[in-house]
Amino acid sequence: MRARIHYQEKIVVFLDMLGFKNLVNDESKCEKTGALLKMPYLLGKNDNPKLLKIKGLSMTSISDSLVFSVRPKEKGAMNKIVELTTVFTQTLLSHYSILVRGGIAIGKLYHDNEIVYGPGLVKAYELENKIAVYPRIIMMASDFEQSILSCGKTSQTILQRMFVRDDDGFLTLDCFYYANQSILELCHSNLRRLTTSNLRVQQKINWMIATLDKKKQEKTS
Repeated sequence: MRARIHYQEKIVVFLDMLGFKNLVNDESKCEKTGALLKMPYLLGKNDNPKLLKIKGLSMTSISDSLVFSVRPKEKGAMNKIVELTTVFTQTLLSHYSILVRGGIAIGKLYHDNEIVYGPGLVKAYELENKIAVYPRIIMMASDFEQSILSCGKTSQTILQRMFVRDDDGFLTLDCFYYANQSILELCHSNLRRLTTSNLRVQQKINWMIATLDKKKQEKTS
């Protein structure tokens, strides 16, 4: 008999790769596109660093988006989710010049190896699609406070520093909190080389350039 399908309370991350549709339409970059689509699965291989091994983690790639989730009661769940998110974000920008926008939420979800759905996914998606606007990964303050309960005191303190409250009241994850100068310079250089006639896209690029400039100043001060 098939097991009964039911929702679980999950930390849900929805990430969207900005500019991916243009990449797909460029036949000369077919190999690059394939490498991007394989990345989420490569992150789960056994030869990856221990920090990417998250107990109970579910991961699904949907075209130019990535969804992963874990129960908030798993020990250190939010700390590990943040590590995975920052690795993914930094890798896409430093290796592929792709910006990431996303939402992190706590909510009811069904997530297995084949499908993912539920109010938690809708909540994370709407944060990304309707509120984030710029290439930032955002979270509601109330969800954040709930998500760090399974983390130790030291980890809670670090997470509180990594999530910065923006003018709109949402918390934005600092994906370059631990990044060294070489990574910051590489990401900055990739962004400078991007060219577009689309004003909205250029605004997103400029936003991230300004973010990296600020981060570089912090690292050298």
